[in-house]
Amino acid sequence: MVYYKILSAYPEYEARNLCLHDNTSAHTSHDFLLLELDAEQRRQEWSFVTAKEGGENYHLRNHSSFHYMSVSGTWEGNYYVHNFSTKKNDSDALKITSIGNDQVTISFKEENGTRYLGASDMDAEPMKLPSNLKNSPWAWKIYKAEDLANGILNPFLPEPIITVSDHTIHVEGASDWELFDVAGRQIPPDQTLVAGGVYVIRIGNTTKKIMVN
Repeated sequence: MVYYKILSAYPEYEARNLCLHDNTSAHTSHDFLLLELDAEQRRQEWSFVTAKEGGENYHLRNHSSFHYMSVSGTWEGNYYVHNFSTKKNDSDALKITSIGNDQVTISFKEENGTRYLGASDMDAEPMKLPSNLKNSPWAWKIYKAEDLANGILNPFLPEPIITVSDHTIHVEGASDWELFDVAGRQIPPDQTLVAGGVYVIRIGNTTKKIMVN
């Protein structure tokens, strides 16, 4: 089993190495906290259990408590506080999406839209969700726990799912991607493409070729 550390990518918190920590054994109103990274602390280690939907959808399971992060929760003022679950529920699947700069968002769909897992100081005024979540309190960096313990910074990023429908390319699992034709000219991602054409998708430092039928 591979375990991961989930660190805030918000610059103020990243500088302090704040890490997602399972607090369920404390029996307080906050089941999950941000605490300073501790390489030996299993309550800061998480496995990603592939969800029924597959792709970039996972259940977060803690290494120490074996509890899952649930999408259910309670409101404390303007902050949404996640509960935990002792078993894997299909409804608790979380989507991990690459947003560039080795950062990801962790989110789930609810009745009113998409909710993002955020790193917040509950004593401070809540921030508004920006249009670009990179370097925000809703951005995270994920590393293998074993790598971090050995000083290796090799981020975990979900494998994007690329599909073509109606001559348009769609990328799931990455929000920060670019599209080019074979001559190297950049194309708007939502442009209708020519049948039989070959295009290049760049996601971070990775490029993939795809043919539009």
